[in-house]
Amino acid sequence: MVLLAVKMRAIIIIFFTVVLIVSCESKNNLQPNVIVIVSDDLNLTELSCYGAKWGIHTPNVDRLATEGVRCTNAYCSAPTCGPSRAGLMTGRYQTRFGHEFNSPRKEGIGLPLTERTLGNRMKDLGYKTAIIGKWHLGGDENCGEEYHPLSRGFDYFFGFYGSMVHFFRSNHIFKGREQVKDPRYLTDIIAEESCNFIENNKKDPFFLYVAFNAVHTPLEVAKEDLAYVNSLPRFYDFLKNESKIKDTSNYFERATLRAAMLYGLDRAIGKIMEKLNQFDLKENSLVVFTNDNGDYNGNGIYSGVKGSCLEGGIRVPFIINWPGRIKQGEIYHEVVSTLDILPTAVSAGGGKVLSKWKIDGVDLMPYLNNQNFSKPHEWLFWRMGGTKAARNGEWKLYYNGKSGYGGYGVPEENARWLLFDLESDPKEERDLSAIFPEIFEMMKSKYEFWEQEQISPSWQHESSGQMGQW
Repeated sequence: MVLLAVKMRAIIIIFFTVVLIVSCESKNNLQPNVIVIVSDDLNLTELSCYGAKWGIHTPNVDRLATEGVRCTNAYCSAPTCGPSRAGLMTGRYQTRFGHEFNSPRKEGIGLPLTERTLGNRMKDLGYKTAIIGKWHLGGDENCGEEYHPLSRGFDYFFGFYGSMVHFFRSNHIFKGREQVKDPRYLTDIIAEESCNFIENNKKDPFFLYVAFNAVHTPLEVAKEDLAYVNSLPRFYDFLKNESKIKDTSNYFERATLRAAMLYGLDRAIGKIMEKLNQFDLKENSLVVFTNDNGDYNGNGIYSGVKGSCLEGGIRVPFIINWPGRIKQGEIYHEVVSTLDILPTAVSAGGGKVLSKWKIDGVDLMPYLNNQNFSKPHEWLFWRMGGTKAARNGEWKLYYNGKSGYGGYGVPEENARWLLFDLESDPKEERDLSAIFPEIFEMMKSKYEFWEQEQISPSWQHESSGQMGQW
């Protein structure tokens, strides 16, 4: 009897061990939730995890970095909002399909219907899909229903179609196709809607694209965020010193408002992450945080601004967080792109990126997990009007013509190609084309070959500069 009892106990232990192993394996094989968070016009050097020195901490973005991987050589695919989002949404250079400029609000214009979005790809894998925030790829009453997010692979839409909207009492916010009015601060509304979507879909795999309009103009802030920023003596001292350097009468005020917007953005991201924790979803959620393009006022140590293919126009923060699946606190220095988000998300969701899609991005997971020690990208290319660039290793080829946005660059008759070594010259101040003519010519040849695969813009740049416009 004793021997029988021992045998039964052993069988029971083995049974529950097998059940536990199978349960763990099943949990690890579940499709992860995928959340892509995009800020707007953010200067990466404003984030404390990227070395910000102005005294505004971004603890929630910092936590994503310390618990995940922070990329130091990350780029968007275009130096303005619409084209950059077209590249992110498709995983393809937007110049392949003519989406080279922000799209005007005209019938039949938006992200070309030939393109399948990240929403389409994830929906094909069985995901519930949502976009909350800024779309900027067509879809309002002027463009046509077929360009609306609900027609482009998304089950749920709450947000706005265009570029600049007011942060309080905006008349351009929509839930689905119906206009809504909410007097609260838009950054908080976007966070709340994101949290509601997570809660309502917590039992099924979901893809959530959260596109904040902070810190884009207009500079409108929540009172509590402004009060917090004004209470920071280190920030106050920093601004006093910067104001003397900048020598502009409104620098202090504008910088204070922007800092408050950034603090509110970080606070909103914290709410989303808290909601994942609340429902024990964090370990099975791949979270990406990035930005659409450079800031219009300057970008820390980098030259150029939004609208330019200098580093200040195209260099962005890029953080990937997936507990248990990628290492924590890692810093990745190889070149990556927002084009990589689509193939990374599709692969994480159990899908396969097919060659016929002609995707320009790559699945980053093997690189971040030290399964692939080569570089994700030997080359990256950019074109927006007269501003052009290519990167190969530490070499940067740049054409300094005008982009059609913001007036940055020189007239076409004076435009020329320049060559920079980003390792020794991150500010792109020293043209080395005459010193390294072979490298210069090789990169020009490579760029010209790439450009042959692109098509002409489907429309030219238009900007009204009015609230709710493009």
